Amino acid sequence: IKRFMGRSPNDTEITKRGYPFEVLSTRKGEAAIRVTPIDENATGESKMISPEQISSYIIGYMKALAQAHIGNEVKDAVITVPANFNNAQRQATKDAGEMAGLNVLRIVNEPTAAALAYGYGKNSEEERTVLVYDLGGGTFDVSIVRCRVLDAKVLSTAGLTDLGGEDFNNRIFEDALAQFKKKGFSLNAEEEFALYTSCESAKKSLSVVEKTTIEHYQNGIGHEIRFTREEFEELCMDLFEKTIECVDDASSIDDIVLIGGSSRIPKVQEMIQEFFGNKNLKFDIPPDHAVAHGAAILAESLSTQNLLNSSLVGGSLRGAVKLADVLPFSRGTNLIYDRFSVMLKRNTQYPASKTTTFSNSRDYQNAILFKILEGESSVSSKNNELGECEIAIHPKLVDENTIETTFAVDENGILSVRVRDKDTNREASTTVQTTRLSDNERLKMVRNAREEEKKEAIEKKKYEARTAFGWYLIRVEKF
Repeated sequence: IKRFMGRSPNDTEITKRGYPFEVLSTRKGEAAIRVTPIDENATGESKMISPEQISSYIIGYMKALAQAHIGNEVKDAVITVPANFNNAQRQATKDAGEMAGLNVLRIVNEPTAAALAYGYGKNSEEERTVLVYDLGGGTFDVSIVRCRVLDAKVLSTAGLTDLGGEDFNNRIFEDALAQFKKKGFSLNAEEEFALYTSCESAKKSLSVVEKTTIEHYQNGIGHEIRFTREEFEELCMDLFEKTIECVDDASSIDDIVLIGGSSRIPKVQEMIQEFFGNKNLKFDIPPDHAVAHGAAILAESLSTQNLLNSSLVGGSLRGAVKLADVLPFSRGTNLIYDRFSVMLKRNTQYPASKTTTFSNSRDYQNAILFKILEGESSVSSKNNELGECEIAIHPKLVDENTIETTFAVDENGILSVRVRDKDTNREASTTVQTTRLSDNERLKMVRNAREEEKKEAIEKKKYEARTAFGWYLIRVEKF
């Protein structure tokens, strides 16, 4: 679901691939997913659910697990995102956390969190330049981070939001499906899903063994095809190479940290070692745990109540955490002739702000509309439009108005824009809220989440009371 966050249904990253569910467009032109209830008490009518809502259910489940583990209510959270997430995707993730009833303290890039966890595990105060290679289930990021204990400063980041373990699964599935069809099998949707699951299991097995089998059951009879690590590598080599292309410079790297489940693939590790001149790969923290570990360290640092058990992060903190992350894309505004004026460059560390002045492009304009853009093209229309900010001005000849414009990015990587007419002191401002839900809708979902928590708490007490009474009856009968 991560790939749908903050995207429209017409986004090429959604339309270019098939999914085992229906992607819809809302009246606002935003992506949603059709869901049909399977509960026996449900009416069976399908409904549209936004990616943020689905993500909020997952976060809510994690919140419940955390509360059960520590025995206290959890109100705040640090949430991690792929480093290459744009403004819309970050805002959508923040919305999902709030829908789950959490106060989102910080949105942090996944490689940054992993680097923080890596630095925290070192006893030395020595500063190291670390390359974090993050190949997860749905996205890929690579970041160069200068880090030491409780201090992570990101120097640069790159990545692909549409490449990850799911793509490897799809390659195997397509190949296996073609082989079974050649043998005369015709698979329905349920059988295809079972085959996909078998393909995913085969991929994981090939990180340990040289060959395995992919199974397919039809009419209660099992059928299988043999699948080798060599075949897997051949199917996915172009995808592996794409990840290496994102790495710029190998000369200044001290350590290489691998995170994300797909970083366990032997060929991936071999290619990284070859690129970096056979430098050792670091596995101080399990690839699947590193990001959560770093987020927990930051959460404990930010938490005023310090509710987290220090054992979760390997011991009590030795000071405040310092993070300096960078923008994955340049941000700016449009000029005449469709030119893009960059205000904050890609890989600028944030929090950050920049102020510059613009003028009216035509005689006697009574307003100026600033389009807020994100991207790397010098042509405005080729970049991603985040929003707009309009200011009324006193009509003058061309180039006589002076409009002071400020772009500011907060610690979560979310952008706000302020414009001021220096002649009249008139101002306009906006925070780029690329959320799919209105404030009222979001508040309603937060209230619903809290009501569900209360209901669950009541049901839990009922269950505990019934259980206690049951044991009481057993003891009475024995007596």
